[in-house]
Amino acid sequence: MHHKVDRLLLHLEARVEAFAMCEVAEGWRLDLGPMPTTLLHYVIGGSGWLAGYSEPLAPGALIVVPAGVGHQLQAPGRLLKVHEGMSEFRAFTEGLLRISAGNRADLRTACATVTTRYLYYLDLFSGIDKPLVFDLNAAGRSPAVVNNLVAELKEPRFGSRAIASALLKQMLVLLLRAQLDGDGTHPDWIVSLGDPRIARAVGALLDSGDTRPSADDLANIAGMSRSAFQRRFLDIVGMTVAEFDVRLRIHRAALLLVET
Repeated sequence: MHHKVDRLLLHLEARVEAFAMCEVAEGWRLDLGPMPTTLLHYVIGGSGWLAGYSEPLAPGALIVVPAGVGHQLQAPGRLLKVHEGMSEFRAFTEGLLRISAGNRADLRTACATVTTRYLYYLDLFSGIDKPLVFDLNAAGRSPAVVNNLVAELKEPRFGSRAIASALLKQMLVLLLRAQLDGDGTHPDWIVSLGDPRIARAVGALLDSGDTRPSADDLANIAGMSRSAFQRRFLDIVGMTVAEFDVRLRIHRAALLLVET
């Protein structure tokens, strides 16, 4: 399984679209509505809660909010006031923006809308439908990588977009490594990992050269009937096997053009 995931991540693309520093004071709640892309919160300091999540947030926590899903951050203390902040994000190149709920920050996060795709088309987080919380302290070098990413976002300059994208990709790979190597809190957060049979079939397509495996071959690799495999592949990946194969060919051709 790890070998197949490794091949998938060679095709991973990650980009920061917009960002802000979010601050929530005691007795306040910050409401952020649905965003068009994935939203990440990294807890820099303080403590608080994510609505619907039982464990308190602490420095080193990473909140992943899928596209089209709203969420709420609350600092300690009895809830008194609510701040709507869904529209207050700034393009990556325009400098630092703060979204503040209240006057004194008891919960501070660096938040960014990001695009994360692999094989040119597939969204890395399309397999989740609600916010998830990960402990980056358990993901090896991730906190240091995120701190460098936040520093780059605070003062963007020449080359910052390329550096931020590289750091974001490194953080996501370290996060996935921690999930596969032991944490396992959210094992289905990447498309195809939720079903090892589909992961084997995707891996076979990635490993194939000029001779492409047929639908029957892939179904045998998955250990399923052809019809059941095709239905499950469409459900997990969001496209037919033929469509996926075409996109994979296009992506490989594009890489060859870049490398030659």
